[in-house]
Amino acid sequence: MDIVFVLLKRKPGMTFDDFRNHYESSHAKLGEKYFGHLFKSYRRNYIPEGKRFSDGEIIENAYDCLTELVFREPGGYQELRRIAASPEIQSVLKADEELFLDRTSCVNAWSHVIASDV
Repeated sequence: MDIVFVLLKRKPGMTFDDFRNHYESSHAKLGEKYFGHLFKSYRRNYIPEGKRFSDGEIIENAYDCLTELVFREPGGYQELRRIAASPEIQSVLKADEELFLDRTSCVNAWSHVIASDV
């Protein structure tokens, strides 16, 4: 099963709530429109703040959202990339991303799942 995590950081100066509202009302809907048929699940895990291990201080996280894309079929991520490379779709997605993401900080990460039996 293909699982991809997308680590997202909001634009500098944007509030966490504005980031989350834009993602849910616009970008997530674009993801569902263009790629929803590929997903077994599409989850957005918002992480507004964290507690540092060393001293317990509340800090801003390096990322504001961990998006989890679980694909229905092997090769699903490659198909997403193929669709997203269409000039029309790429233009729409990039224009929306420019409204709320610090694109230089965002990362795609492939998952190698190891589950504990607990």
